[in-house]
Amino acid sequence: MNYLGNALILSPFATHPLDAGQRKRAFQTTSLLRKWGFSITFLHFAFETRWYWGHNSEDDAVIRKQWEGDVLHFYASKAVGLPPANGESHHLDEWWDEALGSYISNIFSKRQYDLFVCHNVWLSKAFDYVPNRCLKALEMHDLFSQRAKEYEATGVKPEFFFCSEKDEIFGLRRADLLLAIKQEDADWCIARGFSDIITIPYVEEPDLDVTAISPMANLQPLHPGKVVFGMIGSDIHFNRQSVHALIKELEAVVRDTYAPIEFVLAGSICRSVGECPSFVKKLGFVDHVSTFYSAVDVVTVPMLHGTGVKIKSVEALAYSKPVLFTVHSAEGTGFHGRICQSLREMALWAAQISLDGKVPADLVKECNESSTRASGWIQGAKDRLIFWYNLGRPSFFQLLGTRSASLSRVIVESFAGLALYKELVSAFRPQGIAVQPEMEQFIASVPSDQIPKIQSLSAAIDSWSSSTFAVFSFGQYQLLDIFLSNPGPRLILLDCRFCSVEELNSLSSLSAATMHAMIYLLTPLQASLINASSGMRVVVYPILSDRSTWDPHLHPLYAEIALHASHMSSDPYLEVRLEVDASGLESDDVGDSHFFPLSPSMIIREAIGDIDKLCRDTMDSK
Repeated sequence: MNYLGNALILSPFATHPLDAGQRKRAFQTTSLLRKWGFSITFLHFAFETRWYWGHNSEDDAVIRKQWEGDVLHFYASKAVGLPPANGESHHLDEWWDEALGSYISNIFSKRQYDLFVCHNVWLSKAFDYVPNRCLKALEMHDLFSQRAKEYEATGVKPEFFFCSEKDEIFGLRRADLLLAIKQEDADWCIARGFSDIITIPYVEEPDLDVTAISPMANLQPLHPGKVVFGMIGSDIHFNRQSVHALIKELEAVVRDTYAPIEFVLAGSICRSVGECPSFVKKLGFVDHVSTFYSAVDVVTVPMLHGTGVKIKSVEALAYSKPVLFTVHSAEGTGFHGRICQSLREMALWAAQISLDGKVPADLVKECNESSTRASGWIQGAKDRLIFWYNLGRPSFFQLLGTRSASLSRVIVESFAGLALYKELVSAFRPQGIAVQPEMEQFIASVPSDQIPKIQSLSAAIDSWSSSTFAVFSFGQYQLLDIFLSNPGPRLILLDCRFCSVEELNSLSSLSAATMHAMIYLLTPLQASLINASSGMRVVVYPILSDRSTWDPHLHPLYAEIALHASHMSSDPYLEVRLEVDASGLESDDVGDSHFFPLSPSMIIREAIGDIDKLCRDTMDSK
C-alpha cells in the first residue's frame, strides 16, 4: 500500500454500531481512504442519540480500535438536530457550532493534513477553517434539498436536516471535490455546474465470521414447500410506509393465488408492524445480519421514496442473495435486471417465484454480476480521487545519494538534500525519501517525524509509481533506468547542484533519452555558467538558505557542516558555491548573467513556484 498522506475525517456519525445507513457509509468511505493509502484521524462530531447526553465509553473503545486510536470527539451543542427555526426549512449553517470551527483551526495549527473530508453539507462551514494547501472533499451522503419533496410525496413532514436548493449549492461550492454515493446524485450536481465530483458507490463486505452464501444455492429455495421472502430495515418513515404497503399487496396475492409465500421481517422496523397475516414472521433485532440473510430465499427492497442509496439493497447483494427491487431501491446498486414498477408487480412476481418453486436463474446471475460491477466502480473512484488529490497538491518521491567519498562532501550533500526535502514538503506531498547508506547516519540524526523513509528498492518503486514528480540526486541518476521501466511520474528533477560545469554540459542528452520531462536543479552560480543554447530546462535552487540556521530539524546537521569546515578547503569549488549561495548572486558578478540580486529565500520561493507550475502543466497534458 502506498502512503498518500494524512486525512482528517469530520463525521457527525460514529462508525459504531453499524446498524444505520449513515454510519455504514461513514465507515465505508473512511475505510476505503485508509485502504488506498491515507493515515486516518477520525473527528467525531458527537450528536446522535448514543452520544447526546455524554461520552459513550463502549462505542469509543470500538471506534478507536477501528481507526488505530487516532480518534477525536467533539461534543455537539443541544441545538444540533433541532427542527428548522423558521418552521419551513433549515438554513445551511443552522446546525453549525462555532466552537467546532475553532477546534478545527487548532488541529490544523498543530498537525499537518493533506486531505480533509466532511460528511454532510450541513457541516460544510468547516471548510472555512481548513488551510488551502489541504484538499477539501465533501462526502454528500444525500441531496438534502430534495428530502422535503420525498417526504411530502408520502404526506408527512420531513425528518432530520433539509434545506433549500440554493443553500445546498452554496454549501457544495465550499468544497474542492464532491463525493456522491450514486450517479443520480452526481448527475444532479453536474446539471448545476459542478464538475469536480466522484461517485463512490456503497459496497459492503459480508460479516467476516460467516461463511459466504453460495450464489448457486439460491436457485433452489431453502425451505420445502415454500419460498421465503424478507426485508431487514430500521424503523424510519420510508421503511414503515413501504413494508405496510407490500404486506397489503402480498396478502391480496396470497389470497388470490394460494402462493406458498412466507415473509420475514428483521430489524427495528418490526416495532412498527402490529398484527399481520399469518405468512409474516418477525425476527426483531438480530445481532448479525447474516442471521436474516441465511433465513430467506429472496430479499425484497420495496422502497418507493427517499433519497440517497438504500444500504439494505447493497447489503443483500453483498450476501449473494437474489433481490426484488423497485426503481428507487435499485439506484446506486449497479443492478441492470428486472425492476418492479410498483409493489403490486413485486407481489405478483413473488407469487410466481413461489408457485414455480425456484428462483429465476437470470435474476440470480444479474444480482451477482451487479455486485461485481459495483466493486469495479470502486477501483475507478480510487483512480479519480487520486488524480484530483495529486492535482490539488502534487506529490513527490526523492532519491538522495552522492558519488563522493569525502566526509565533508557527504555531510554537505546530505544537508542540501534534506533541506530541499523540507522545502518541498511545505508545498507538496511527500511519498517518501530513499537515502544512500553513506548518508543514512546524518539523516537519522535529524529529529523529525516528518520523513517517511524508504528502506527497499520495491518500496521506492511503489512510491515512484504514485508520485507526481521525482527528485534524483545526480549521484544516483544511473538508477533512472530501473525506475523508468515502471509506470511513474513524467516529471523528473535532477539535483545537479554538486556537479562540475563539464558534467553539466554533458547532461543535455539525457532529456532526449526519455519521454519524461527532465528538469535540472542548479545553484545560481551554476546556472550562470552553463551554455544558454543547451536547451536544458533549469530551476535555480541554492544550497544554503535562512532555513539552515533556524529550522530545529536541520540545525544539528548544519552544525556538523561547521565542524568539518576546515576540510572544505580541499574542495574550493564547493566552498565558493556555499559562499555564493549564502550571500545571493549579484547580476554584475557574472558576465551577462540574467539573474537579479535575490536572497536565497526569495530564490527558493520562486523555485517552488516553478516546480508547482511544471507539475500542473505536466498533469494537464495527461
